[in-house]
Formats: sequence, structure tokens, C-alpha cells
Amino acid sequence: MKAFKFRAWCKKHKVMIYNIESIRWNCKNKVFVNQDHRCAGEEILMQYTGIDDDYGTEIYEGDIVKRTSMAPGGIDIKGAVEFDEGSWWIANFEDSELLFTEIDSLEVIGNRYE
Repeated sequence: MKAFKFRAWCKKHKVMIYNIESIRWNCKNKVFVNQDHRCAGEEILMQYTGIDDDYGTEIYEGDIVKRTSMAPGGIDIKGAVEFDEGSWWIANFEDSELLFTEIDSLEVIGNRYE
């Protein structure tokens, strides 16, 4: 069974929180991670996709990735990782493509928040 992993962006302190052990929501749908109240419910959760880039970096929702096609006539794309319709996608303002393909190269080049 696949283990779910998350990270969170603390909007209040502008830092990424890794190693999340617990997640809790209050009645106003605010998220609290690791029973740490320093961010005061100002966290944005991002799920791990289960995919690493070519350099071993874990790819999370919200990461900016570059996918380079290794197939003739393939499509190169750079954009943010999003979950939609049961799949992980790379989406930008012009197009969207599936995150995972067996023959393409993936590289994390940043994320939406840092």
C-alpha cells in the first residue's frame, strides 16, 4: 500500500514544512500540521505524487517541473503539478500534459511558493 506524504507552505512565515506527522482541520476548514500553532492555520497542504524527478527529488503538488520528451515529436512542457480527474498533470496557461510518462525526463525547477 502506498504511503501518503505531504508538505505544507506556511503563509504566515513563508517557509515550507516537511516531515508532516499529523494534519488537523478546524470548523472553519483551516489546516494545522504537526500540532504546531505558529502558522495559526495558515498552511497550504501539498501531496507527494509518488514520482521522483531524474535527480531523485520528490515531486509534490504545486511544484514547477520541466518535462522534456525523449521521443521524436514528443511534447516538452513546463508548468505546475496539479491533481485533476484522478491523475497528476503538468499545467500552464497554455496546455496540460500528464506528469508521468515512461520515456520522458522530469526535473523539479521550483514551486509556486518559494
